[in-house]
Amino acid sequence: LKFAFVMAPSTGESRAEQLHIVSWNVASWETAHGFIKSRYGGVDAFLKKLDADILCLQEVKMPQAAVEQRGRLVGAHAAGYETFWSCCEGGSEAKRAGRQGKGLNGVATFVRSGLVARANAAPLGSPDLDSEGRCVMTDHGSFVVFNVYVPNAGGGDHRFLFKVKFLRAVRRCMQEQRKLGKRVLLCGDINIAPRAVDNHRSGRWIQVEEALGKVADPSLHPTLAQLLKNIKECWPAVKHSLENTIEIGQEFINASSGQSATKYRVLATTRDGVQVKLGRPYGVVGRDSPPTHAYSMKECRIYGDAGQGDELFLLRRAGGLRVMELREACEKLAGLNDPSEAWEMLSDECGQVANCFGANFLQQMYDEDGMCDAFAEARPNAKGRFTIWDQSVNNRYINVGSRIDLFVLDREWWDADGVVGGDLAGAMDGDSDSWTSARRGCTAFGGFQPAPYGGGGIPEAPQSAYEAMFMSPHTGILYTSPEASDHVAVSLCLRASAPGPKLELSRDVATKSAQPHKRQSSIMNFFGAGVKRSGSSTEQDQPAKKALK
Repeated sequence: LKFAFVMAPSTGESRAEQLHIVSWNVASWETAHGFIKSRYGGVDAFLKKLDADILCLQEVKMPQAAVEQRGRLVGAHAAGYETFWSCCEGGSEAKRAGRQGKGLNGVATFVRSGLVARANAAPLGSPDLDSEGRCVMTDHGSFVVFNVYVPNAGGGDHRFLFKVKFLRAVRRCMQEQRKLGKRVLLCGDINIAPRAVDNHRSGRWIQVEEALGKVADPSLHPTLAQLLKNIKECWPAVKHSLENTIEIGQEFINASSGQSATKYRVLATTRDGVQVKLGRPYGVVGRDSPPTHAYSMKECRIYGDAGQGDELFLLRRAGGLRVMELREACEKLAGLNDPSEAWEMLSDECGQVANCFGANFLQQMYDEDGMCDAFAEARPNAKGRFTIWDQSVNNRYINVGSRIDLFVLDREWWDADGVVGGDLAGAMDGDSDSWTSARRGCTAFGGFQPAPYGGGGIPEAPQSAYEAMFMSPHTGILYTSPEASDHVAVSLCLRASAPGPKLELSRDVATKSAQPHKRQSSIMNFFGAGVKRSGSSTEQDQPAKKALK
């Protein structure tokens, strides 16, 4: 079996005239670092292959003490790079307050030596927000980078309100830096899919009555028109069933541990009185929380204080379902049997973003702060280009995912210096935007294979699949191995001026605090200067490669 990988061609500028930035949610740096060591020989070799000027990591999941004491073992002293860490230090008090526990979250930024002036691992000015290790800011002279891991809002209303506070605080900090004359880049796991196309067709939101209003549109494809007619005919009965669902608990046994757990299913009744189960089991009882569980068409709002007094937040409008929910309900409750092609057309024609708040927040930054989504600008017609998949059900291999890992930067910066680069991974014969090319890319042309449900973990891939992520600098997606993380990396390429003088790294309190690994080095140097230790970097710092215009 042969694997063909397409490298992104040169964009015209020399490498020295480009700024290459990569962002990756590693879902545990310990795991990703172990993978990197086994497949690429170590962090230094990996960084050399990646050739990134700035590498932003999220969910490193390392407490500060681990970075300080084991920095050389986990790549914190990478040759030719400065590294900066913001760690979650929450303890029992934090847990009681509903915050994250110690060692979770965490972000780290690796910057080529000479390209960074200072850093701040607590830039938001709020102990509650900064203590979760979700943001580190690095200052590169003419621009700043905010590397963030945005909360996912799971865990109840208070975590949603925390997410709002966090996003607002980051936005304020970016505005402050812009007032100082800095260009601003926000990157990382934003935990928001900005557009409908950034979700798989099955996960997009359909406002059912609005969609049915198009049934008489003469411009519709006949297949879609027939589907809408079929839905309209059965919708009153299906809607009535969905408005009267109940939740039932079921005991599930974990095949590996043997432990049991109660999960819940949605139970609906057909017009003939037959009860059917809808969806997959889930672990939270919907009736004891806002109606965010599957198959609910109720409006979802959250009321609370997100730092500006009590407010009402709209999460989703009434009368809607995800495409996969609507399809399953119509098939199980009314016997519809329309082809998958018709449902795909419905998603493309009527699909919307499910979460109103997240998409609206990003749109505010675009409209009011003059920012933009680099990937959306560079690849406006790309389909199926996702950055995370549910690995528990092997969704990466059928490319059912979402794009939530983003580069959001000042529009004038992108317009002036943005580099699209070559085709995205998986492209063949000039086809870079199709669903087919996206699936080829995320599976490395079949090199990455799903884990067997009987156990055994993700199968080892050929080395060519592991090497496929190392592409020429471009704005796009780097398909890292599923063995390392359920996320893949994203890349940004910008034009830069010719090599300039090295920036000298400040030793101010904030910068020193962001480098806990150097504290251990200082102690070691004090007691035994010059002692060479195993695992230390031996390469000299590389000269600064460029300075932004």
